Amino acid sequence: MKKVLLLAIFTACTLTLFAEEFKYPCAPGERDPFTALVNDRGDVVIHEETGITDIVLQGIMYSPDSSTVVINNEIYRAGDFIGKHKLKKIEQNGVLIESNGQEYFIKWEEQ
Repeated sequence: MKKVLLLAIFTACTLTLFAEEFKYPCAPGERDPFTALVNDRGDVVIHEETGITDIVLQGIMYSPDSSTVVINNEIYRAGDFIGKHKLKKIEQNGVLIESNGQEYFIKWEEQ
């Protein structure tokens, strides 16, 4: 019985040593399904691969007349500056941001 127990422990330790971390295969532009969507404070955090790393889109309040967005815990309207970035347009499914002469669309993914 002791030999079987020792063999089981040895096998478990060996498998643990040689186990590899699995990385979920995501196509470029797709979100990794195992990446957290909420930070420690409970804020919804969606990171898009846009080249803009200092903007976190947290919410959109869309109206054809007067739309606002929550970015980095602040409320903005179209035309406002978020640091060095200009918020050009607010749409129902995301925002258009201009930075260094390039435009980036940050998509809102509903939870």
